[in-house]
Amino acid sequence: MIRRMTGNDERAPKIERRGEAIRLLTLLLLCAVLFFAFLGSRPLWNVNEGMHSATSKEMILTGDWITPHHNGKPFYDKTVLHNWFVAISLMVLGFTEVAARLPAALLALGTVLVTYWMGRRMFGKWAGFFGAVVLATSVMVVVLSQTIIHDSSLCFFVTLALAFFYRGYSAEDGGGKWFLFSCASLGMALIAKGPVGLVLPAGVIFLFLAFRRDLRFLGKMQLHWGVPLGLLIGIPWFVAIGTQNGDWLYEFVVRLHLGSFLGLESVRINHPKPWYQYAPLLAGGFAPWSVFLPGAVWRAWQRRPEDVRGATALLLVWAGVYILFFSAATSKLATYLLPCYPALALLVGRLWAEVATRDAPAATARRWLTWPILVFAAIPIAIVVVLNGEDLPVERLRDHYGVGLATALTPIAALFVCLAAAAVLLWTGRVRPAFAAVAASITTCFVLLVLLIIPSVNSVQSSRKLADEMDRRVPKGERLVHYHRDRDSMLFYTDRKIRVVRRAKALRKLLEADRRVYVIISEPRYDKLEFDWPVIAKEGENLLISNREDPTPRAGKIPGE
Repeated sequence: MIRRMTGNDERAPKIERRGEAIRLLTLLLLCAVLFFAFLGSRPLWNVNEGMHSATSKEMILTGDWITPHHNGKPFYDKTVLHNWFVAISLMVLGFTEVAARLPAALLALGTVLVTYWMGRRMFGKWAGFFGAVVLATSVMVVVLSQTIIHDSSLCFFVTLALAFFYRGYSAEDGGGKWFLFSCASLGMALIAKGPVGLVLPAGVIFLFLAFRRDLRFLGKMQLHWGVPLGLLIGIPWFVAIGTQNGDWLYEFVVRLHLGSFLGLESVRINHPKPWYQYAPLLAGGFAPWSVFLPGAVWRAWQRRPEDVRGATALLLVWAGVYILFFSAATSKLATYLLPCYPALALLVGRLWAEVATRDAPAATARRWLTWPILVFAAIPIAIVVVLNGEDLPVERLRDHYGVGLATALTPIAALFVCLAAAAVLLWTGRVRPAFAAVAASITTCFVLLVLLIIPSVNSVQSSRKLADEMDRRVPKGERLVHYHRDRDSMLFYTDRKIRVVRRAKALRKLLEADRRVYVIISEPRYDKLEFDWPVIAKEGENLLISNREDPTPRAGKIPGE
């Protein structure tokens, strides 16, 4: 009997290591499919991908790594960290879609792994694993893992900073080095997105300690070393760009940050939305797991007193600070909430882990898991009804994107089947297979979208083929004008600078001049202005027109022409 127990004890570490390897391998395979497999399957889309990729490319071509430029002009809209990542990737792998998107995929993978590491320490291996899967399969994370956007860098470093902080806070030895790592990560978050990269996670830490009535712990965090370290990492770029550009401080701090947040009349506000806008945005971005959030938050609040190390409180404060702060801001985008997704994912992952390990009563499982799945499974049916309704007829979907009804319904049908299977599995008490079915719903839907829908959308969302055709037809040195838009993918695919004209009168004056001029204009604007100048090339809704007949013979037609 003693030998048997000793043998079991000896095998336990091996079994645990094997289980850990399987969980990590599962996460890596899942992220490989969702984040990496289709990086080069589509051209860069307008507007964000085209804008940020062209800015990073121009960084390489000009050799200016301090002041980002777009179309030859200083670009103050964003901080520089993600542009650095993209530029380095482009230098190593070439000017390709895969190289431009690779940093976002790597950052998404890093965020998932850090979430697993953090959740494992907070609530155990299964809560950490379930939380990491929830994060990896939420709609917003999947989309942004393959999109060139600065929020990916911000989310990773905010998650890393708070994970390091909690590792130090929960350590028995005082956790000194972990707080230094946390401060260094906050310095990187500052370069990733500006003041919100530092202020909000620092606010989360302060409010968490205040909620725990443990503000004296600030004295144990080695801030006398950590704060200078974070500032040494984060501040130099701000000093350098401010020194190079006298107008940067006003544009970046006053107009783009304070003006957008406060809704000042003196500045143009991008994306103004009402205070409640984040409710539907979060429901869609965190889908399919958003239906479990009410139960996860309620369950976490109930079990809060049991959590002696404060993990639940940290996650609740983390999510609450971001949601409340950006709800108070005038300018709103769904991507602004991305840094709180790891906290939400761990709350949901903990709920599923409790049910899977029988740590929660059956009534809790039925109330907070089964019924939400049934509600969510009805959404695909509603989508089918909308597609056939008068407000969004199937004919418009087919005419605009060339997508037929059968093709459009295939991912929706797959989503419904997976969610229905998850509901049945939960009802019969098979929790882990049910969790896998929910995760498979988004994975399957995403793969089908990439294979069936995205190819038809590319011609509308990208200007790659039009840029290639323009380089073939338009000689170097000819005047090239963009009417009303310059932040699209064309600038990435061509090395030309394009003049932007925003008034119809100025555009007509250019076209009526004696010198040849080429204009990129959207088809709706072309029709509205009632131009009769010849269309040389077309891709989707983008047209290349000129005030002279095209002297270059056509080598073939562009799709959509």
